[in-house]
Amino acid sequence: MKGMSDQQLTDLGAVKHACLTYVLHDIMIVGPQDGAVKATHCQWLTYFYEDSVYDPTDKVKGLFCGNIPWCVYTHLFTRSSAPSTGSIVSNTSKQLKNHAWGLHEVTPQIIAYVHVVSYFTLSTAPRWTANVSQMDLSALMWWIIEMFNTTMFNELDSWAKETLAWWNS
Repeated sequence: MKGMSDQQLTDLGAVKHACLTYVLHDIMIVGPQDGAVKATHCQWLTYFYEDSVYDPTDKVKGLFCGNIPWCVYTHLFTRSSAPSTGSIVSNTSKQLKNHAWGLHEVTPQIIAYVHVVSYFTLSTAPRWTANVSQMDLSALMWWIIEMFNTTMFNELDSWAKETLAWWNS
């Protein structure tokens, strides 16, 4: 258990610095926030969406397909150099981290984890904490997982399948 905890601290420390470079790509899209709307675990942030675009007429369009969380995923689960190259394919003989750990597909839990890590990374919190400002990171994680679980048997079923397919492509 200690080994997993040490690895998590290493991952979070490394991604906190690296994520700033990933944001530079999206900074013009996401833009600065004036603080008028406080983010909470039940309000999705624009960078959670593909191209950081929220469509109020289709609230799940592109949800959880944002560039920043994808970069965090590739940093944590494939190779830390993958986001800067834009590809997880490499000529190196070193095995991808996700395959070394026996992870052969992206799950709702992994999607939730990278969104929580990306939120923490972009925050001003100097070290891991369960709450960043008004955002309860544990609640955020469970809301994302639950979104996939509850959609599997209703009208959002195609959204869940398309989102998982996007992450696994």
